[in-house]
Amino acid sequence: MFKFLSVLLSLKAEFIAALSLALFSVHSFAADAPDYTAITSAVDMGAVITAIMAIAAILAGLYVVIMGVKKLILFLRTN
Repeated sequence: MFKFLSVLLSLKAEFIAALSLALFSVHSFAADAPDYTAITSAVDMGAVITAIMAIAAILAGLYVVIMGVKKLILFLRTN
């Protein structure tokens, strides 16, 4: 435990320097971020989301049918 603490304290200066460098570089890149709202607002995802939800509903229904058939077969075997 004490060895870990001594290593941590010896790396404190390097850690602070790296952390400050990372924070300042993130801030400077965020200031120059490009604006993509013209491109992203022109895309309508409504049809795509509807298609994905329809496929998910079909797969869920198919799963329910398969489970029902398995239970029916199990019921018929036991009787």
